[in-house]
Amino acid sequence: PLGTSTQNYAFYGPDIIYWIATLGAVACEGVLAALLSIVAYKLIIQNPKGWTKYVVGFGILIPFWVVFPPLLLQMLDVQNKLMKFCVGAICPTLAIFHTSEAMFGCAPPHTTRSMADYALYWGSPIYLIFDSKKQTYVKANTTDLVAHLTRFLLCLFTVGAIQSILAQSHFEPYPVPADEPWYSASRFLNRHQLSNNIGVTFLMQSYMSMYTVGLEATAILLTGRKVQQVMNNPVLESTTPSEFWTQRWNTLVQGVLKRGVYIPMRKMGCHKLVSVAGTFLASGVLHEWLLTIVYLVVDSEKGTDGRCSDCFVPMHGGSTAFMLYMSLIIAVEKTVAHYEIFAQTKHHRLPKPILTMLLLMLGIPVVHWFMDPYTKSDFFLEGGIGLPMIKPL
Repeated sequence: PLGTSTQNYAFYGPDIIYWIATLGAVACEGVLAALLSIVAYKLIIQNPKGWTKYVVGFGILIPFWVVFPPLLLQMLDVQNKLMKFCVGAICPTLAIFHTSEAMFGCAPPHTTRSMADYALYWGSPIYLIFDSKKQTYVKANTTDLVAHLTRFLLCLFTVGAIQSILAQSHFEPYPVPADEPWYSASRFLNRHQLSNNIGVTFLMQSYMSMYTVGLEATAILLTGRKVQQVMNNPVLESTTPSEFWTQRWNTLVQGVLKRGVYIPMRKMGCHKLVSVAGTFLASGVLHEWLLTIVYLVVDSEKGTDGRCSDCFVPMHGGSTAFMLYMSLIIAVEKTVAHYEIFAQTKHHRLPKPILTMLLLMLGIPVVHWFMDPYTKSDFFLEGGIGLPMIKPL
């Protein structure tokens, strides 16, 4: 009929080459991390006394892992933002905090039994489960591998479905002022912003689950050992801030933050809550650094004037502010949890869905502080290359 139009859609399968290239880049970094672990083992683990370990750690290893990802991205001419994120967020991040663990004597004991064990610890982007009683790694079987591959495929199609919906509105289904920064007061508790934040929270969890399950399956395949689950449905299952951050959300990074920042601060005499704040601050700084990796402009993206006129430039500060806010929430939790009015006992406990909803109400209003650089750029759109999606023609 006159005045009407129809939009045609088509199904697009995931780009296998993208997955192979991403996995290849992470694998190369894993091999390099395993090689550099020899330096940490010889000069730090086996020399725990004196200042040499700090010179090697703070002067060589940590600076190397800070500057290496941009060099690798330039060399490989990587333009995809999600691949850039993987190159910076996995092996380099773990290696930085593994170095801190080593300097402050906080590395897991079973990883330092030999140079081979330590190289495996540095080189693997996923934790391998270790049986402390039998003093051996737990072997995986075919069932474990099939289960992880099945979960990966389920995550792949789930993320593809979510992104197929959200991408139609560029991940902001409800209109919000485009030019207002993350710290704008008008965006806090704005009902449109809150609705958008809920959507991108589930999208981010789905992305994290998909990529980490894929890494878990790869680790099982290559090592034949069982692995620790990285993402455990934090958004829908957590009932306290501590449970969310220590047991369910990215336990891989939370583990190295605990051993690389929190425990060393406690050893130096810092108060428990100060150590929590310091750990979240370190996480915030890490994510600010990751933004410089994700939005690095490689040479092929530059024009004749040496610049990229249409490249997205992220606003910094939001990740750190978000993490410090979360540390404040946990500090309040630890301070008031022992009071009887807040006590959760077997006979006086709110239903789990209510607790989860209350927890989300604490974080959802400020999610855009952290997510703005990703939702306002082509980060997720470029990640869609690896997803099965329905797109308009």
